[in-house]
Amino acid sequence: MTKKQAIAIITKCAKQYQQYLEGNQVVFVYRDENNKSNHTAVRFHSHNFLHFTGVTPRTGMNANGFYRAALNNRLTGEDVALDDSWNYTDILWNGIQAEKVQRAFEKLNYREQTLFEKRLAICITCGRVGSWKGRPTFEELAVMFEGSTASGAERAYRKAVDKLAELLVAEGALHAVRLKQKSKTKRKKKITAAIYEYQADCDGERGEIQVDFENGTAEIVRLADWDTIKTNRFANKAVAYLLNCENEKLPKETIVAFE
Repeated sequence: MTKKQAIAIITKCAKQYQQYLEGNQVVFVYRDENNKSNHTAVRFHSHNFLHFTGVTPRTGMNANGFYRAALNNRLTGEDVALDDSWNYTDILWNGIQAEKVQRAFEKLNYREQTLFEKRLAICITCGRVGSWKGRPTFEELAVMFEGSTASGAERAYRKAVDKLAELLVAEGALHAVRLKQKSKTKRKKKITAAIYEYQADCDGERGEIQVDFENGTAEIVRLADWDTIKTNRFANKAVAYLLNCENEKLPKETIVAFE
């Protein structure tokens, strides 16, 4: 498909989007894994139109600007770049959670938002995922924020990820386990065992997990508040994460998110 053909389709669809979808809410009713009725509401905003198109806007044009240009027949070949790097499965799933993600993301400050989007090659506003090959290194991110170092940029990025995860938990978009290392045992610079406190969905009283890295085993010493008594869902997620970590990269404190 040429750019001219793509722009013609986008312009036509923008008008239909405005007529039938913009400002409206669609409710999807379904049965969940427990065969119980559930529903998800999706509201269509002007900034959501771009992620349906499969194109990349030129630098400096945001999602709302792109939509307005399409409505007013002002899109040109210089305004768009065709790209085949879209993952439509991810986009459709993310579309269901779009409002929650957007609300959580807006609570980050400008530096946190920039670090997150640049490092993950993603636009939270429109949902587009770019190629990881072109994403900036931590050295390049440090240059964007004067006075920072590569290690400083990496620490700031990881803090932004943890903060966003915590905000998404509050929105009900995902679950998370907060981990904090309480003590560790080392032999020849290698951590052989450690005790971690864990918190379910970043709230309530902490539980405790004892991990034996030499034998690849773990024991739940105490369940955290809100953890499931039968399945130990949050504790097991924490154990699986820790046992799969590289020994020299075991975290002192982190947040592990999951659906």
